[in-house]
Amino acid sequence: VADESNGYALDYCYYSPVGNNDTKKYPIVIYLHGIGHGSYKGSQLDDSTMVTWASSELQSKWTNGGAYIILPRCPEDELQYWNKSLAAPLRALIDSFIEKHSENVDTTRIYVGGSSAGGEMAWDLALAYPEYFSGIYPLAATGTRSAEDIRKLKDVAIWVFASKLDPLVNYNTIVA
Repeated sequence: VADESNGYALDYCYYSPVGNNDTKKYPIVIYLHGIGHGSYKGSQLDDSTMVTWASSELQSKWTNGGAYIILPRCPEDELQYWNKSLAAPLRALIDSFIEKHSENVDTTRIYVGGSSAGGEMAWDLALAYPEYFSGIYPLAATGTRSAEDIRKLKDVAIWVFASKLDPLVNYNTIVA
């Protein structure tokens, strides 16, 4: 559980690539689940393929041979869903994680993404702290961005995922 901020102390699961006597610096990849995947502790793992990112095959693709993977959980059991009021608690979670693992975290490579409402939260988090993230990867995010929002993220790598076959999220709105 992370430090409390804005009335919330978010819990999370994580993977560490660090081995014994390891002095390498590793990036952090944060994945924010969609609605319906935060109803109990550990639920963010149940319907997510993010655990495969901890596999030796995918970890070996990173420059230093690995990355931290963090899966925060939105407290849906408290009827709370990803929204801008959770930007500060998410930042507190990341800051707390970095403090605990400071000897092996590359703070110049912090990436955040998510699917559906989690993708929308990734946008909100990056817009709240544009200098903090190296990149974002929203997947079928449930909102649109203004030109002004995009200008705020001019120094952040953005990789947007969308599908013309998605029945809930309009592809043309996202990629236009």
